[in-house]
Amino acid sequence: VKHAAPCGLAQAENNVTALEMAWEGDPISAFGSVVSFSHPVELPEAEILRKKFVEVIVAPGYSPEALEKLKEKPSLRLVEIDDAAGRRPQAYRQNLVLQEGLALCQQPDKADQIQHQLVTDTKHGAPPAELIKFALNAVRCLKSNAICLVRSVDGAFQTLGMGGGQPNRVQALKIAVNNAREHFGEEALQEALLASDAFFPFPDSIEAAASAGIPYVVSPSGSVKDGEVKEAAQKLGVSLSFVDHRLFRH
Repeated sequence: VKHAAPCGLAQAENNVTALEMAWEGDPISAFGSVVSFSHPVELPEAEILRKKFVEVIVAPGYSPEALEKLKEKPSLRLVEIDDAAGRRPQAYRQNLVLQEGLALCQQPDKADQIQHQLVTDTKHGAPPAELIKFALNAVRCLKSNAICLVRSVDGAFQTLGMGGGQPNRVQALKIAVNNAREHFGEEALQEALLASDAFFPFPDSIEAAASAGIPYVVSPSGSVKDGEVKEAAQKLGVSLSFVDHRLFRH
């Protein structure tokens, strides 16, 4: 994470693979970042991080060996979080935004409970459900307007490129595509899934995705031009799935 925006995200069977894949997502931006884990940090990942410049590591715990290794970096800050936080009932989880003496308190999106439906009939078929879940959990971390490109590699998932905080969705898409090209090459786009945090108001984002060679798109429905968006996806051979919930983050 850098300046409250994720540089790269990954999900894998072990911390080392997840760390390497997340860092690969944008190694330039990851310089001087905050690295967060969902599982306790062990010695192998500590040895990797000791060789990198990061400001903060956040995790639900650290093994004694990992702590000793990370102490070799005197300016590094280690934060231990309560690993039970993610298991709390949804009603007790809140996002809090403070601005000029005002507080906005809201429940976070339930990305894991979002339903998705394939609305096109193309040679690509539907993307794997677990890849959709990862993509939605990734794009919800970005500020709107947000686009996230992800892929699956040997059962693990990683972000390829992200574009967030843009005044229009096409610009967010262009940023995500350019980042993916820069760090993974053109061929990575041929296996990518594109996730949007809100509906497409026009078919232009679908057209841009197809032009980049992206086979899968997942976005919320709800636009008055959903029909035109579906028609464009079908015509261009893009596998389009609609979800029933927007993932705005402001």
